Amino acid sequence: DKPVVAPALGTVVAVVNTVEDNEIGFANVHQNWGNTVVIQHDTYLFSKLSHLKKGSIEVNIGDFVVEGQHIGKCGNSGRSPYPHLHFQLQSSAIIGGATIFWPLSEYLVGNASNLEFVQKGIPKENETVVNIATSSILQTAFKWNPGDEFKLTTKTGDGIKDSFLIRNEIDIYNHSSLVCLKTGAKLYYENNGKTFSALNYVGSRKSALFYFYRTFYKVVLSEYNDLLVKTRFPVHHLYRFPLLTLQDFLVPIKIFLKGNYSLSYKETDQLFNPQKIEMKSQIVGSNKHEIFSAAITVHKNTEIDIETNTKNSIKINLKWVNRVY
Repeated sequence: DKPVVAPALGTVVAVVNTVEDNEIGFANVHQNWGNTVVIQHDTYLFSKLSHLKKGSIEVNIGDFVVEGQHIGKCGNSGRSPYPHLHFQLQSSAIIGGATIFWPLSEYLVGNASNLEFVQKGIPKENETVVNIATSSILQTAFKWNPGDEFKLTTKTGDGIKDSFLIRNEIDIYNHSSLVCLKTGAKLYYENNGKTFSALNYVGSRKSALFYFYRTFYKVVLSEYNDLLVKTRFPVHHLYRFPLLTLQDFLVPIKIFLKGNYSLSYKETDQLFNPQKIEMKSQIVGSNKHEIFSAAITVHKNTEIDIETNTKNSIKINLKWVNRVY
């Protein structure tokens, strides 16, 4: 009776909801797929969910569904000797259509004690795939409305303090950005509810927003401990002239400038009602040389503390405080 949900938004194009469930150990070889829902996501992209429980399907042909919407319950109908869900992607609405290889986006692989984020890929055989279970602490901390303003305060190892007022803005093209009102720097980003992704940074590197950009280049808004996020970091925000010019010239021969970003999640302080989430971000360049790292604490009250080690070993503390209007 575990709930089965829609994998993505689309339109229901086929439903079977009348096949009896089997006793454990027996299979119905005459109605192979049992109770099934087929959803069309694009012109030649369909998902099929089979062996559902009889009478549990809550959608009909023509219904529009969104990701995560409940469509039925896991059952034991069709050619199924034990309760399980058969999920596949195919190029037609036919129940029993051939499976196609199609990359999935934003999922986790591994087990509960060792998870790794995959931006886009095709799961390997025998690989355990886990959906992103979101954290209310991270979702709240990274959710801003147009016009919201935040204060980033910094303190160097020498005790020099500074502050930067940051405003969240959305332009006419629906592009979201964080704007440093002191320097004019902009951090363009995307938040889809599961991940926060920094898209581009434009402007002064002296703004605390630049360190925020490096720290949170890619964040999975997940509640899982021991999660690792890895991706490439733009080299033009790590190196300067003449190295960048030399790299452009040598691209056909060799790429020697690299930037690898990682974000690791630590175990929460409390299992059922955590008050904070601790993480560590790191950017490693060529020859595995550490360019940047930061120890992060995200509090339940939406404040974020960051202790950053820059290239010249200056520590910077940043605090992100949401103004309440």
